[in-house]
Amino acid sequence: MMRILVILLFAFAWGPVVGAPVNSEQAKYIQSAQDYMQRSQYQKALVQLSKARALSPTEVSIDEKMRECHVRLGNWVSPEDAATSSWIEVDKLRLADVQPRAFDSLFQVAKTLENRENYEIAERIFSHLANKAPTKKEYGKAYQDLRLKVELMSQNHIEVGEVFLKQGRFAKALEEFKAALFFKPDDPYLQSRIKLVESRQLELRETYKGRLAKVLAEGDRDQAAVIAERAFREFPSEKFFRRTLDSLTTLRLEMLAKTLEECRALMDSSQFASAESRLREALLSYPGEPQVVDLLQQSRAKLESSKKVALADSLSKELTQAIETGNTSLATSLLQNLKATGAAGDDIAQKEKGLDSLKSRLQVQRDFENTLEKARRLMKDGQLAEAQAALEAAMGMNPKSPVAKQMLEDVKREEAKQVETEDAKRKEIQKADAFVKAGQIQSAKKVDLSLTGAQQVDQEVKQVQRAIREAEYARTPENDKKAQDLFFEGIGSYRLGDYQEALEKWNKVLKLNPDHEQAQKYVANVKQKLARMQ
Repeated sequence: MMRILVILLFAFAWGPVVGAPVNSEQAKYIQSAQDYMQRSQYQKALVQLSKARALSPTEVSIDEKMRECHVRLGNWVSPEDAATSSWIEVDKLRLADVQPRAFDSLFQVAKTLENRENYEIAERIFSHLANKAPTKKEYGKAYQDLRLKVELMSQNHIEVGEVFLKQGRFAKALEEFKAALFFKPDDPYLQSRIKLVESRQLELRETYKGRLAKVLAEGDRDQAAVIAERAFREFPSEKFFRRTLDSLTTLRLEMLAKTLEECRALMDSSQFASAESRLREALLSYPGEPQVVDLLQQSRAKLESSKKVALADSLSKELTQAIETGNTSLATSLLQNLKATGAAGDDIAQKEKGLDSLKSRLQVQRDFENTLEKARRLMKDGQLAEAQAALEAAMGMNPKSPVAKQMLEDVKREEAKQVETEDAKRKEIQKADAFVKAGQIQSAKKVDLSLTGAQQVDQEVKQVQRAIREAEYARTPENDKKAQDLFFEGIGSYRLGDYQEALEKWNKVLKLNPDHEQAQKYVANVKQKLARMQ
């Protein structure tokens, strides 16, 4: 505002400006143009100004006067980027001289001024245009919109000022009320609020002084520094607050430097937890202090690093113990946790090698135990040769195993015993076979032909037993035919549901032909059905 008033004073005086021509002929042209402009003869003034401009093409003040003449004549349209509209700032009190044909150009100038937040001059132009051209609705609307805008801005400043006033932030409140006063210079309410704020400021200043003196007397430098800083922010021109704040700041900086030095010493001695605790306390006295924050972050980082190192050492010891005790699942988990701590790669590689060796040994042990178990099952099933092969494989895995040695000896003894049994059984078989061939069936039946469990021997026993049955029943083609007829009759009874009669017929079949396999199967089947029916 002050800048505009100064420009107006210079403009109305048409006094020399910076860069004004010193050439006497040029001055004559400018003076002549001024006379023409005062008589509203702008076309003639343009001629004189053109002559003056020819003598000094770079003179800005001549360009401004020529632009004013063009506007008066209605020949000039404000460009979109018009920044100052110098002619109206200089000659705003002679709006009445603007010709109607230049109103649109003047309207654009006012819009530019509004965009530049030069509301006072813009409002005067809009008001003038609205009065002089009432039929131009856009002029009146622009004037009303600007007045509403100014009213809203003024009210906004007042509301914000009231909030600051309630908060006790009197400097901010005073700033907002004065900003509102710019839009409403004669508003009595604003004037009264400004006086109220100023009186509150005086009271607050004295309050700050009293509180500051009290806390200084009590030796509470931290609280004194806080009060002095707040007082200085509220009253930056008050020397007492500035001197007190500077003094306390110097003392606080000395204490801060001492605290930081002590904390660094603690960190150098690896007492990171103590250093962190001291720095957290210091941060309460020096909130947001970059040096404290930075050192606190360093102490925390080193504390975390030391914790990781300690954790890594603990995990490494537990891992070694787990490997020694053969606990692979625990060792695997501990190894993963050890890797997560970022421990040294050599230590991890060594532990991985030990764990892999443990797993390999345990796998060999499991294979050995599985092989022994397989040998036990084979021995139980009488498969001594296969059991011996499994035990020999187990001995290859663990040559010193007493269990494997004992089982292998047992297998060998069983094999020798089995050979003896088979030899004795074959002698019995040969004896029974000789009786059958001699026709001495009853003598053959008395021979011990029980099964031994050896496949080959048992097969030979079965063959002799079959020979005895065949000889005993003296099978003939007639008997075989009769047996087959009885078998089919049993099938018929079975299909009719007469299971008992079917069973009787099939039993007769087996008497005629004990080796009739189909009759044997049907007898077993029908016996099961009869048992379920009972």
